[in-house]
Amino acid sequence: MSIALIGLGPRGLSVLERLLIRLRSTPPDGTVTIWAFERVEHGAGRIWRTGQPPWPAANTSASEVAIHSPDSFLTVGDGDRPHSLVDWAGLEPGQYPSRRLYGRYLAAAFDDLCARAPHGVHVRPVLAEVTKLARAATGRLWVTAGSREVPVDKAVIATGHPRLEPTREEAHLGAHAARHPGTRYFGPGLAAEMALEDIPPGGLVAVRGLGLTFYDLVRSMTLGRGGRFVDGPGGALRYVPSGLEPRLVAGSRTGLPFLARPAVPPSSEALLRPTILTEERLHRARDAAVAERGTPQLDFAADIEPLIEREASARCPGLADPASSVLRQIRNGPPTRWSRPGRPAPSCTATRRR
Repeated sequence: MSIALIGLGPRGLSVLERLLIRLRSTPPDGTVTIWAFERVEHGAGRIWRTGQPPWPAANTSASEVAIHSPDSFLTVGDGDRPHSLVDWAGLEPGQYPSRRLYGRYLAAAFDDLCARAPHGVHVRPVLAEVTKLARAATGRLWVTAGSREVPVDKAVIATGHPRLEPTREEAHLGAHAARHPGTRYFGPGLAAEMALEDIPPGGLVAVRGLGLTFYDLVRSMTLGRGGRFVDGPGGALRYVPSGLEPRLVAGSRTGLPFLARPAVPPSSEALLRPTILTEERLHRARDAAVAERGTPQLDFAADIEPLIEREASARCPGLADPASSVLRQIRNGPPTRWSRPGRPAPSCTATRRR
């Protein structure tokens, strides 16, 4: 048996771990070869590659990140080894690690999985971009990566963040910049892959959007150019410029940046436990789906979404259907105006439950 994993970032790494757990619990009759194809870096992938600068940060705190499953053979009965990002990197739970530090954690996890694969299972890393996946007349799949072709029985595609062709509007902006000397256009993508060093100090930069990439750009053109933050009065931070920064003009459809992340509890003990959207209730819903439809697969809109709304309403009684408004924004986009000026938002107080 041979299996191809196409893409070995965090998602492909999780697939690899689950395959090895299954093969360890149910040993194969013969040899199993797992071909691990990755274009940039095994484990870290493109987004978390370890060669990027230190200023791009993860958008998840260290305590919320652990690549290994609770039942992984790397963790069960092995309490002396650091498996969470907090323990592995020696971070505080509320810290937001750099992307390259998280990438090192992922790369180390990949190496660990390869080294401790079950007997009869071989993981073969291939550092190349897969350009073709075709099925032969015999039913086997052929994977083309660089100059080599590999026959496999099964393939899992976990390519992560795709590179998209520019939209008509993006192509128009690029053509406009090309017609005007001294003007550059950077389309949507990773700040770490943009030629930001070409922007001169004091140059005027327009940024469309106030999402995650906006923060990466700001850090790259401030901290990345020698600026630094120092402690100010009352614990506030004060930015000390280097003089090499460009000028930024930023905006979005709403004109508002993303909301700040909530404070992270020091341990999972303090996390809220669902009282409505529980495992028991989901098990009953799956049993009912089998009886009614012959499959345990649930319908999100009919079976899951109402439970999410009820859970959110129970936690935040001061809000009128809070989850419904959030889900509407996900489906239809954000409102053109978030709230009436001067009117405070309703408060939501969540109590700790054991």
